[in-house]
Amino acid sequence: MAVTRKASASPRWKQINADNVKNLKEAWVFRTGDLKQPNDPGEITNEVTPIKVGDTLFLCTAHQRLFALDAATGKEKWHFDPQLNADPSFQHVTCRGVSYHEAKADNAPADVVADCPRRIILPVNDGRLFAVNADNGKLCETFANKGILNLQTNMPVTTPGMYEPTSPPIITDKTIVIAGAVTDNFSTREPSGVIRGFDVNTGKLLWAFDPGAKDPNAIPSDEHHFTLNSPNSWAPAAYDAKLDLVYLPMGVTTPDIWGGNRTPEQERYASSIVALNATTGKLAWSYQTVHHDLWDMDMPSQPTLADIEVNGKNRTGHLCPGEKPATSSCWIVVTASWWSRRRKNQYRRGAAKGDYVTKTQPFSDLSFRPKKDLTGADMWGATMFDQLVWPRDLPPAAL
Repeated sequence: MAVTRKASASPRWKQINADNVKNLKEAWVFRTGDLKQPNDPGEITNEVTPIKVGDTLFLCTAHQRLFALDAATGKEKWHFDPQLNADPSFQHVTCRGVSYHEAKADNAPADVVADCPRRIILPVNDGRLFAVNADNGKLCETFANKGILNLQTNMPVTTPGMYEPTSPPIITDKTIVIAGAVTDNFSTREPSGVIRGFDVNTGKLLWAFDPGAKDPNAIPSDEHHFTLNSPNSWAPAAYDAKLDLVYLPMGVTTPDIWGGNRTPEQERYASSIVALNATTGKLAWSYQTVHHDLWDMDMPSQPTLADIEVNGKNRTGHLCPGEKPATSSCWIVVTASWWSRRRKNQYRRGAAKGDYVTKTQPFSDLSFRPKKDLTGADMWGATMFDQLVWPRDLPPAAL
């Protein structure tokens, strides 16, 4: 089931419930024909969540081939191939989804409405962004350079594969908000993880939020590029139209497991939730879930905007991001305070030469962490059957 840009399930799915879900049957199968190619990197994954607009289902494949299907029958209406320029040096090849926008006379120029009134925004791993006509699969000529936007512009490093947009961008009435992944643990001269806002009709750059820069909102020029090694946001974001805020799960500054050379700016928004004004790119608030992250414990998934019932009372306007340390939290977006209790835990110190470990880390009471200390038996397999074959007689050094 597809979800909204708030990452909350559609309420219209009331006809499917716990009692009848077992009766669901396969209605159709569609095969994209997208298979691993000789020049692909080792990691190629199919991670798409399709979107449905009217009676059409839109989805992308691992190589970012875009398909429009009849949602009722699975029959192909059209497809578009961006001709991904991938090679084995890429970290991975994947597409987590696409986005949709409808241009209307009250929010778009007449030539845009005539050329491409309904468009699919397709991110491609080689650093391009496509606007494709949702009705016929042709490029939107009035967007950027005849339908193609170069996301490598003003990047400090443009080595192919080091910057990859892999998640669907957020689309508002006026703005495309897009971030991207960078190659993990490869170099200390990585492209910027800058988050940018582009005009959804023309592809013009409206604003930038460069997390590792002294002035995150500085607009680049021929003399000023985005910042090396800025923390990136690789997972899907969420958007609250009422507040005009986009919520971005942030990655960690590379290299992920050593931070001795990080600047204060590179630390500031790493492994955090960042809330930006979608119209201006200005910071509304941020919260760091891991301080001086040395374990690649960044934010791995789209935050969920939800209304929560507590003791029979409905609490509206909560942001609940998932976290890698097996915890979650819920933030009250209007009052900018945590609903779930968070606390600082103290830990042993010890780090590689030239680095350090922070004295405390924040944790939420909404936790899936074990209630007791782990033992060797706990770490041997995932099920009770694995526990039966745990080699108890082996010395610790052999485990």
